[in-house]
Amino acid sequence: MSSFIVNGSAHPMPVSESENLGTLIRKVRNQFNTATSVISWIDLDGTMLTEVEEKSLEQLPLKEVQSIEIHVCSPRELAEDTLQTALSFTDDLLPLFDQALIELRSGQAGASLSQLLDGISIFTEAVLRVRQLLGIKEKSPADAIESGTATVLSAILAHYKKREFLEMAALIDEDLRKNLFSWRDIGIPALIASRDS
Repeated sequence: MSSFIVNGSAHPMPVSESENLGTLIRKVRNQFNTATSVISWIDLDGTMLTEVEEKSLEQLPLKEVQSIEIHVCSPRELAEDTLQTALSFTDDLLPLFDQALIELRSGQAGASLSQLLDGISIFTEAVLRVRQLLGIKEKSPADAIESGTATVLSAILAHYKKREFLEMAALIDEDLRKNLFSWRDIGIPALIASRDS
């Protein structure tokens, strides 16, 4: 029998064990994602699930699962955690800039470039999620930075399609790096200030 834990406390399974994981996740999201609470993570048999894993494991029968644990928090708490993580994530991205530039300047678009662009995309999605969670609609310095990120990423993609690696390197070295510093020094602090107001 699977154990079902919410914020550290055992609860009855909200669906029959004859159901699959996808049914359970939909039920849990519907129940706990409200105006005052959100699911911050779902853990399956000791491993935190990503969105991709959730989709790929949808058909997994619950009778094959040992434990499911979810953590529910307020949107404000999740936003705060995300902002703090985003700040440290900017530092994690910095070494990828230099590695991607070495690859591009040697005429190849390698793993470091892919990791850097994926990281920037994940970072941007996280920031957008924070804005939604906090209901930030007013103009913020983050708006211009967000727009700049999209513009730079579009330009990099256009050069990638033409295999213009040196042009990509210039955009990454100058514009994208400057954009990341703007997020770290201006954008995220502005979102934190919005959260606190």
